[in-house]
Amino acid sequence: MSTNVVRPFRQLGATEETFKALCTDFEVDPRVEKLLLDTGMSNLEDMRYYFSDNDDVRTFSAADNTLKDGPLRVQVARMRAAWNSYCVLAKKRDDGRATHETHDLDDPLEEETLRGVVENWWARHKVKFPPDFTPGDQAIARCYRELTTRLLTVTDVWRFRDRLHQVTTTSKKVRIPNLDLWKGEAEKDP
Repeated sequence: MSTNVVRPFRQLGATEETFKALCTDFEVDPRVEKLLLDTGMSNLEDMRYYFSDNDDVRTFSAADNTLKDGPLRVQVARMRAAWNSYCVLAKKRDDGRATHETHDLDDPLEEETLRGVVENWWARHKVKFPPDFTPGDQAIARCYRELTTRLLTVTDVWRFRDRLHQVTTTSKKVRIPNLDLWKGEAEKDP
């Protein structure tokens, strides 16, 4: 078994293939593999929630009466490694999803991303609109984030500013009372 504890898992088409690959990767005994297949789990996510802690893994691996003492301990350790490794990987994947959802949708995009979106638009549609019809960077960023996070929202298009407004609006400085700080604020429309 390799020293790399967290590794990518292969969710294959058939349940049997998936668990065979898992058992091969972690050198799990065929008897314990048969126990896995007999549980009715259909994918690795089922395995993640089938066991609640390491004691459940130990009890599960000990269900085969032909494994005793040293070999049993080795198989328990390998099953724990497989289960813990998948749980860590799934938690990282879930945490990654959560961070995308917490970004403010109206934050500006990075320059490279914004340029890529505009280039993709041109490559697909071959259309350019005048600045008073082109959406501003904030609208593009919001739509981009909604699409990449698969967030379905209904938005009033009249509240978005166009590119012309974005370019012609100037910022004025506002003094914050009782402090020597200045805050930039966009001028309001007349």
